[in-house]
Amino acid sequence: MNDTVLPSRYAEIHRDFVPEMLLQKGAVQRHYEICSRIPLEEMETGILFISYGVVKVSLSQINQEDVFLYLLCRGDVYGQGIKTVYAGKTTAKALTKCVIIYLPERELHAFMLKGSPLNAYLLGALSRTIQQQSFQHLRNVRYDIRTRVKLFLRDYANTFGVKNSDPLTIQNYLSHTEIAQLLCSSRQTISTIFNHWKAKKQIAYTRNQIRILDPDFFGK
Repeated sequence: MNDTVLPSRYAEIHRDFVPEMLLQKGAVQRHYEICSRIPLEEMETGILFISYGVVKVSLSQINQEDVFLYLLCRGDVYGQGIKTVYAGKTTAKALTKCVIIYLPERELHAFMLKGSPLNAYLLGALSRTIQQQSFQHLRNVRYDIRTRVKLFLRDYANTFGVKNSDPLTIQNYLSHTEIAQLLCSSRQTISTIFNHWKAKKQIAYTRNQIRILDPDFFGK
C-alpha cells in the first residue's frame, strides 16, 4: 500500500517559533474552549495558525447535514487558497481547548511581499492542507474501501497516535459518518469494516480512541 508522501520542506522553521513571529507581524491570539464555535466568517481574509489544540472544519449546506472537510492540529494553517476550494459556508469547531493565531489580510500581504522563512512556512503549510485533500480524492478513486480505511487509519495514527502507546492508540475525533464522508463511502460500510476488524481482534475502538491490536495490521 505504497502511497505518495507529502513534502516537508515547509518546515524550514520550527512550528514552535511561528506564533511569536506571527504576533510580531500584527497577528492576534485567540483562545477557545472545547466544543466552542470558531467564527470563520469574522476571519474571511487572512490566515489562521493552530498554535494548540484540534479544530474540525466542515462544509454547511442548506437542508443537508454538514460535510467534514479537515482536522487541523498544532502547526497547521487555514485560510486563503483553502476556503475557495469548496462552494458554500465553512464552519469550524474546537474539539479540544485551542489557541489560534489570526493574521489579517493586510498584515499578511505586508510581509508576504518579502521573502522569509515564515513566508515559506505559511505557504507550505497551506499547500499541504490542499494537497492532502487532493491525495484523498486520488485514493478514493484508486483503492477499494477497505484499503482506503487502512490508509486513513495509518495517517490518523501518524498525527493523533498516543506517543509510546502499546498497542498503538489513536485519539479519535471523528464519527463513522465523518470518516465515510472523507472516504466517499457510507456510515454503514465504515461501521461494518470496523466491526469486522474488531471481531477478528485486529482493532478495538470507542468513541474517543481507536487501538490497533494487530502489529501487522498496516502491512496486510
